[in-house]
Amino acid sequence: MNQNLDLDRDYVTVPKEELDVFFPFIDGGYRAVCLNNGIIGPKCRNNQDSICVMICPERPRTLYHAWDGKNCWKCPCG
Repeated sequence: MNQNLDLDRDYVTVPKEELDVFFPFIDGGYRAVCLNNGIIGPKCRNNQDSICVMICPERPRTLYHAWDGKNCWKCPCG
C-alpha cells in the first residue's frame, strides 16, 4: 500500500538511530533494506538481493515511518 508522507511529521515511535540498521552503508552510500523482495511482498523493480539499488549520501531519517506494523524505512519507491 502506498502512503503519502508529510515530511514535517514524525512517523516513528522509537529513536530514529535504532532504525538505522535498515539503512546500512554499502557501495559508498546508504542503501535501504528492501522488504519487497518477492517473498515478504511483491518484488520491487529496484530490489537487488533485498537491498534497494538507490544510494543516498546520508540516511534520510525524515522518511522513516511505521510500515506493516513495524518501524522501518519508507522507500521512495512506495
